[in-house]
Amino acid sequence: MRNPWDLARRAYQIVRTIRDPQRLQDIVDLARVLAPPEAMRRLTDGLRRVPSAAAALRERPRLGPVDVNAL
Repeated sequence: MRNPWDLARRAYQIVRTIRDPQRLQDIVDLARVLAPPEAMRRLTDGLRRVPSAAAALRERPRLGPVDVNAL
């Protein structure tokens, strides 16, 4: 179980980020908590065991640079 104080701090960061989306550091910090590298590694390892998912990970082209202003 996670520390309740840590969860409260993360909830506060979410609220702050919603109020002011320009707070890039809060977004980066939340990304580490919501999708920690070890969880993402386990996810991709599991997907690589499924032949169709493994092929999609290998063959699908990357998005590359995105022009946010053009969106």
